[in-house]
Amino acid sequence: MAFLINSITAKSDYLVTTSAGAIIFPVAVTVWSLASPQTESWYADGSGSKQPTIFRILPSPTDQYIVAVQLEGLFTFPSSWTGQYQIQAYLKGISTAILASEPQTVPPPTNPPIPFPIKIGSFNVPAPFKDDVCPVPFCWTGDFEWKISNVNVEGNIVSSVLPVRLEFCWARSEATSGPLFVHSEFVDTRVDFGSTYPIGLVRQFWPRPSEFQDVPNFRSIEVYTAWYVQRAIKSIWDWGTPHEPDRPRYDCKGGAASYNVNGLGGSFDLQRWFAPCSPSGTCNGYDLAAISQLACAMLLNDEGNEFVRSKWVLQSPVGYVLPGTLYGREAVPDCNNPFFEARGSPAFVNPQLNPLDFEVNRSAFDSHTWVEVLFPTADSRSVIDATQCTGATIENGTKTRDVYSAACIDSTWNLPSLSTATMFGNLENNGVTAPSGTCYQTPEYRLCVTDQPRIDRIGVHGIKAADPMPFFSIDFSLPSRMRNLIEAALDLGLNPNPPPPSYYDASLDQASLSTVFASSNKIQHLQTFCSISRFRSKISHDFSTDGGAGFTVEVFTHVNFEDPIKSMIHYLASFEASLSDVVSATPSLLGLRSLQSLSSIFWIRGNLFILLNFAIPDDLLLSGREDDFAQYKSQSFDLALKLDGYLAQHAVDQSLISKPDTTLVKGADMPDQVKVDTIFSITMANPQTAATTSYCESDDPSVLVADGVVSEGGTFNFYGRRTGLTVLTLFLAQRNTFYPIARDFVVEVTD
Repeated sequence: MAFLINSITAKSDYLVTTSAGAIIFPVAVTVWSLASPQTESWYADGSGSKQPTIFRILPSPTDQYIVAVQLEGLFTFPSSWTGQYQIQAYLKGISTAILASEPQTVPPPTNPPIPFPIKIGSFNVPAPFKDDVCPVPFCWTGDFEWKISNVNVEGNIVSSVLPVRLEFCWARSEATSGPLFVHSEFVDTRVDFGSTYPIGLVRQFWPRPSEFQDVPNFRSIEVYTAWYVQRAIKSIWDWGTPHEPDRPRYDCKGGAASYNVNGLGGSFDLQRWFAPCSPSGTCNGYDLAAISQLACAMLLNDEGNEFVRSKWVLQSPVGYVLPGTLYGREAVPDCNNPFFEARGSPAFVNPQLNPLDFEVNRSAFDSHTWVEVLFPTADSRSVIDATQCTGATIENGTKTRDVYSAACIDSTWNLPSLSTATMFGNLENNGVTAPSGTCYQTPEYRLCVTDQPRIDRIGVHGIKAADPMPFFSIDFSLPSRMRNLIEAALDLGLNPNPPPPSYYDASLDQASLSTVFASSNKIQHLQTFCSISRFRSKISHDFSTDGGAGFTVEVFTHVNFEDPIKSMIHYLASFEASLSDVVSATPSLLGLRSLQSLSSIFWIRGNLFILLNFAIPDDLLLSGREDDFAQYKSQSFDLALKLDGYLAQHAVDQSLISKPDTTLVKGADMPDQVKVDTIFSITMANPQTAATTSYCESDDPSVLVADGVVSEGGTFNFYGRRTGLTVLTLFLAQRNTFYPIARDFVVEVTD
């Protein structure tokens, strides 16, 4: 009488990207099968399905959703069963069924009883609110227990043999796809998700209905938007606090970002955020503002617009902070000296002492970023900031900018009576009407720094680490204080006798770099990340060393000599401490320009920008043993010298650099035309030349969607959704050197 489920298929209404980078097409897809049950012990992620599904929240009230979920299985019906049967699915801790079939007719009995094939074409899911539209996205995820019951005879219930891991989610509209720039200050820019929800963000920020169904007045727009934002910021805070070894904590050595954003935003490295963190294991306010803004971008209305219209705000300069707990730094809960590790001073400095006195040795935020949200019925914006908790709760949208600043910034020393100048900023938005303002946001700042007709986004652009840098990094339209500090640093690191300009064809894979560092203190490779865009790629390797410390090597490979300097500028703009305090020249100059901070060494060599981040052991930082620390820094620079020496041996002319082969197999190449509702594939002729993270992207996924990363055999898959013209782009990097290249195709989808 066993109830055996063979397979479950589901059809997404909206595009979703798996944790492996594959996009699930909006067609019937097998989300679970008996051959690959994806139970918790077999699914490495442990938090969801390899085939997540996102359904549409209906725009009008209903008591249940009918979802395109098909179940096939076998059940031996007892002869005592009569009338109708029903199949239901339950999650642990939830008393009511999550999915339920319509009643089906019990088949006639057989003698002896034999397994009967069951096929259910759709299921009903109770709507969170029967008399209103569910206002927020939600998920039902976990190991479902399936039961088959005899509707006419109470107690005749049989459970399935195995639990079924499913990840079913609901949203009001598809994910955003920009725009990253606009031509009117009255139009909002938006995050570019490529119309595809990243499953990592779904898992972190979309709740179960059981979390909000009993919240008083939840269907009021004031309530549910505030509830969602507060839950999201708490989720971010809890992600890193209390600190765990595989999660980031605030960088108290210089306030450097670790996830590819700077003070004006950029493309957040989401893949690394959800992976075990690098050996250095740090982040800063820019990183936390980025993940906070991404959370806001996941709360959309039926038109696909952000409910809370989040804005990224950079303040530069800032000032001294009041005592509080920095992200992941619960061990020093009353920190008012955020960069104490760089200064060799305590985390808490007596606030009665004048911080401008050299011997006090108290650090301040030179720059800092937060996100402001506009709740739909509010008169003014509110601040969210997961960097520091100075009170009972983190900044989760309950304070306006001035109230937030008063709660976090120590303004004691911003007094005219002081004879020494202070470095405090103000709370005005820098723009045409306030050129002395020290807060920078879209559109005010963009309108005053250029005569171009477009307004570029300040904030998170996307979620790929190698995506193009913000326009402000490219054209150097950074806030004046930040720009002046960066210019001084660039001059400091300039090599008066640089090597001649050259392209470099060195292998940057794990095996090659492990060999480069092989003689150094028991090096062990931990993990690798790779991201590719049209004009640059980023390869990142994490290594551990003997004694528990480690380091990360990041190499950005560009297709010209101009862009590496932009990558360096982008990185220099990622510090919240003053660059003049934390960045210095290297002991000997590397490449064209080289600089170092307390925990990093970075330089430009030809078409490469190289960054080494080091995990400095806490006991070494806090011990005050200057000789030991100097030895550690010397050993770190030795690693940089080894890497630079290795790269220097592989200088070539650009015409000789190794590139991925973009040739496609004849008969499996890109068509000029395809039909709507058609899946087709292309295959690379020589996939062994391309990195395994190479991928294809559509400029309009509503017309034609690409499935993302390349398969092991070099195949890319596509699905035509509606009529129209689209550009498909292959983003490839050479498998060893990671030199990037892109190839475009124009494809028409017809009826």
